[in-house]
Amino acid sequence: MELIKHYVRKRKGSYFISVLLAIVGVVTGLFSYIYMAKIIVNLINGANDMSLYTPLCINILITFVIKEVAAGISTSISHTATFNSLGEIRNDISKKLFKMPLGDVLSRTSGELKNIIVEQVDSMETSLAHLVPEFTANLVGPIILFIYMFTLDWRLTLLSLIPFVVGMATMMSVMNAHYKEMFGKSVAIGQYMNNSIVEYINGI
Repeated sequence: MELIKHYVRKRKGSYFISVLLAIVGVVTGLFSYIYMAKIIVNLINGANDMSLYTPLCINILITFVIKEVAAGISTSISHTATFNSLGEIRNDISKKLFKMPLGDVLSRTSGELKNIIVEQVDSMETSLAHLVPEFTANLVGPIILFIYMFTLDWRLTLLSLIPFVVGMATMMSVMNAHYKEMFGKSVAIGQYMNNSIVEYINGI
């Protein structure tokens, strides 16, 4: 983890902008639902004046456009920073191979080395490019929504947490020791299969 942080820190400015834009996208997305709620309230009250609905519809369109543009730019920035980081990691791994004892290098199959340099480095892409900006933004969004709902009706807000509690309890019941054991076996089998395929292709 410290090694990953070392490469992320070099591009922390890009990740900060990416997270900021992702938060802007999520927050503006929430405003579109607020405007939609006002339209529904007016319809329930029997309001027929189009002058009430036109500004709200325009606001929904504006917030939707801002949301999509901010999310798109955020994803683009995070992916650019991530791919630059992954490229640097691969270069450093390759340089380290030249400094390792030849016996240690030869003791590993080409499949193992390919798995480390390609697959394992690639597996960081999802965490860095998506999890960093999107997880942060999607964490801030519900908190803001929860505070807003609390100002409307605290009882309804607490009631809305029931599905969340039930969902978390269900997930925790599945993530037991047996799951960890089976997941570990699955990863080991996948790596063995990948190494075997690479060796087989090299043999051909």
